[in-house]
Amino acid sequence: MKKDPQTILQALGRKAVLLPIREGSKATMVKGWPEKTFEDAQTSSYQNLLKGAPAIAVSLGAPSGGICSIDFDCEEAMSVFLRVNPFLEETLRTKGRRGANLWVAITGNIPSLTHLKDASGNNIGEWRSDRSYTIISGKHPNGVEYQTVVAAKPLEIPFGEIKWPQDWCNTPTLAQENRAKPKSVTKAERPITTKPKAPIQNDFADLKEVYRIHDAWDDLELPGEPMESCQSPFRDDVTPSFSVFDGGRRWKDHGTEEHGDVFDFVKMAKGFGDHDALLWIKEQENQRCDHFNINNTDEHTS
Repeated sequence: MKKDPQTILQALGRKAVLLPIREGSKATMVKGWPEKTFEDAQTSSYQNLLKGAPAIAVSLGAPSGGICSIDFDCEEAMSVFLRVNPFLEETLRTKGRRGANLWVAITGNIPSLTHLKDASGNNIGEWRSDRSYTIISGKHPNGVEYQTVVAAKPLEIPFGEIKWPQDWCNTPTLAQENRAKPKSVTKAERPITTKPKAPIQNDFADLKEVYRIHDAWDDLELPGEPMESCQSPFRDDVTPSFSVFDGGRRWKDHGTEEHGDVFDFVKMAKGFGDHDALLWIKEQENQRCDHFNINNTDEHTS
């Protein structure tokens, strides 16, 4: 697909919020992008930013009229999915370096971002919606061009029409499907209350100590190695101008002056907001804890 805002909007068939992507990365140039509206993106300065960017992404979910994408890390996972959803063979399909994205326009309620897992618990892709984005055209950070595999408009469907392979162990669901049925409490019983699980807390400060930039770099499969002087994983960086320091707690790109902690690092790499970055880091750290527990066979009993 041509890297042209009007061509992209025509392909999507609706007023979508387009986002300019930084050179050599998947991070957007736009601060506060989740709140941007279609009207915000129509100014001449914004349009010039889009035209000059090496790649363009689509802000998904409500801002773009329900446009969502199903991102598959590999062709095999997509083939399994399409076997139970053959009608989605005819929806817009794009791809970058690997796998592919299927684009749909959801009518009605939309599930939040979900990391797809197969029967073995392996990450195989993502359901992307509100507060996330997908690159649709331009150049991948590795230099290849994003391609349009199926040149069709995103099919407009309610989310409930999408079927998920039965053996996949993590798939998106609508909010009301997750709500527990209210339980009536009689005089003879009391509601059961439990403390939140301790291993990974919802506390940013705790997670920053146990999950550091070196961990995120590995889990994101970014090129190069995180060091006090290294090449930026987010852009073309001939002369190393990126630093990871303070024991992996902090980073700075001396070429762009961007800096932060592991949350900012993940947000930059994935295009997430605060909430989705927190969920992603919690999931990665939980997997590390599970891996340790499985491989640590020593049991201590008292």
